[in-house]
Amino acid sequence: MIETPRLKIIPLSTDQLHLYLNNDPGFEKQFTLHSFHRFFTPELIQTLEHGIIPALKNPRKNFLFITLWVIVLKSENRVVGDLFFKGEPDEKGEIEIGYSVYDTHRNQGIMTEAVQGIISWAGQQKNIKAIKAETKTSNPVSLKVLFNNAFTIQQQKDGTVWLKRLV
Repeated sequence: MIETPRLKIIPLSTDQLHLYLNNDPGFEKQFTLHSFHRFFTPELIQTLEHGIIPALKNPRKNFLFITLWVIVLKSENRVVGDLFFKGEPDEKGEIEIGYSVYDTHRNQGIMTEAVQGIISWAGQQKNIKAIKAETKTSNPVSLKVLFNNAFTIQQQKDGTVWLKRLV
């Protein structure tokens, strides 16, 4: 688990991930969280079904780089967003992140703080040298999160921006 001043960022085991996805109240009970209605974007559902869940079945993979991490706002004791790595570090020591925050908790600096926490955690892991992210030019809030965390643009094409920062 990663802890920042306002957040707890928790990697989910396979069983916890299934509870989370099925809106099972056992998820909240396991972490003693307040209940909440989870909403999953089509992109996240596709990532989970075609990437994260199948990858978690491989015992040779480090689950921390494959699973979904939930973001808990301490003051409310509820999940307010999630993030994930798009696989283990590559041969250059780079990892890529994806993230989202629930509509009810946007524009509060939560994702900026969560990404900051992930950067700090990544800097303590061996063989991680950089973090990458991809977003749309039409998503200025996501770009702001990345710029606030010292990511720099590496490439931009057809409405997509690829960014990176060293850890």
